[in-house]
Amino acid sequence: MLCDKPESAVRAEKFALSLMRDSRVEVRQSAAKLLTGLMHCRALPDEDKTLHSLIKSCRSKELRERHSGVLGLCAYLSSRPYSLGPKLGDVLTELARHTNGPDPIPATIRTALADFRRTHQDDWPKHREQLTEEELDLLADLTSPPSYCA
Repeated sequence: MLCDKPESAVRAEKFALSLMRDSRVEVRQSAAKLLTGLMHCRALPDEDKTLHSLIKSCRSKELRERHSGVLGLCAYLSSRPYSLGPKLGDVLTELARHTNGPDPIPATIRTALADFRRTHQDDWPKHREQLTEEELDLLADLTSPPSYCA
């Protein structure tokens, strides 16, 4: 239904993005699920523009805005549960910049990456071939637990 009416998809996207800036974390997380659905169905008329906006939000000084951007990038990861999106490298690069950010940002990233790993493990040899060495290294750094050895 949304794919047939781009104006409805744009309204739904604006609604989700506005709720992703709510003061309550639970509302932001639920709104990110709506954005995931829109991206999964390829209902957004200009996903690149949305991703650019989310990356800009990630770089905000305000915590709520930054969390909103991170949630949006995590929504992009979740929207392709059994495939890799064309902007995966950009999304991973931006998420890597925020793994040591203030709460709830690191937990959001960890959860999204764990889900990404789970949904892609069955076809991982095929997916691995689609990634560059830099992307594979970045993904390994993001999904591997930190080492505490001195």
